[in-house]
Amino acid sequence: EVFASVEDVEPPALVVTHGDFNAENVLVPDPFNHLQVVDFEDIGLHDAAADFCLWWGDYGNKFLEVMLKAYTLPIDADFHTRMRFYYNRVPVIYFRYGIENDIPNMIRFGHDALRQRMHRNP
Repeated sequence: EVFASVEDVEPPALVVTHGDFNAENVLVPDPFNHLQVVDFEDIGLHDAAADFCLWWGDYGNKFLEVMLKAYTLPIDADFHTRMRFYYNRVPVIYFRYGIENDIPNMIRFGHDALRQRMHRNP
């Protein structure tokens, strides 16, 4: 509703995004000297807010703010609104993938994720 009701909104800048940026795709080597990001299967040009939505959803505002302090590209005024939008649409991606690939567990996972988001109401 937010995006449908807003006129004259500038589209977000397109940047190189991971496409599946979450804790499962970050390795912490021992001994630690830097993080290692893996699984670039979904890399592309997209809104940076999409890459941060799962971190926000899984770990909250404080964690996200620490991550964004290390992010070197500009964050515009609508970044957080778009990030919440992307986070709330993730269950649809699980449903689609599960249906297209006949994976009932993925459909159930999408259902559970949708239920969680409806209760959270970010």
